Amino acid sequence: MKASAIKMFNKKIEKYKNRKDEGVQVTIKAKATIGCPTEKIIEFAYKEGVDLIIMGRTGLAGFAIIKALGSVARNVSEKAKCPVMLVR
Repeated sequence: MKASAIKMFNKKIEKYKNRKDEGVQVTIKAKATIGCPTEKIIEFAYKEGVDLIIMGRTGLAGFAIIKALGSVARNVSEKAKCPVMLVR
């Protein structure tokens, strides 16, 4: 499962890393790990000095909870030290 996730991440990174938007420099990093998603996302962001976390509002479960936010998205947005952008 972890190898499959890494393969998916690498395909997504390849798609976006070669964009030539004027004046925009974006570094994309991905890591597959096992554990509490909220804690692992926040830990990764802290260790890597992340400026912005961008994540979907609902997770793989396919349903939303209060205020249409997935529990992981909600928890990360509340606990992260850097800005969090939630996308639909």
